[in-house]
Amino acid sequence: MFASSSYTDIFAQRGPQYQEAMERWPAARDAEFAAIIADAELAPGLVLLDAPAGGGYLSRYIAPDVQVLELETTTGFHPHATATRPQILCSSLDAVPLADACADRVV
Repeated sequence: MFASSSYTDIFAQRGPQYQEAMERWPAARDAEFAAIIADAELAPGLVLLDAPAGGGYLSRYIAPDVQVLELETTTGFHPHATATRPQILCSSLDAVPLADACADRVV
């Protein structure tokens, strides 16, 4: 169904349902997000780039002493930035508006 669709097209079709599900059942992906963070081996002072960040849901699993850069490729999730980390950059993955080597980890 999505073989020829772009991420933007897929989000337009499925994004609102995903957003609603995350609002209704915020703990549904706890194990998945915890595994991502464990694999990233984060430490205080590191910078993590989350791309695509969706609604910024991963950031609530990250310690406050780790800087999080959130990049989303569609504007649909942009208004759903988290209160603790309010800025989600919106950009194509082909032209990320960040300096080279600005992150220690990318997920």
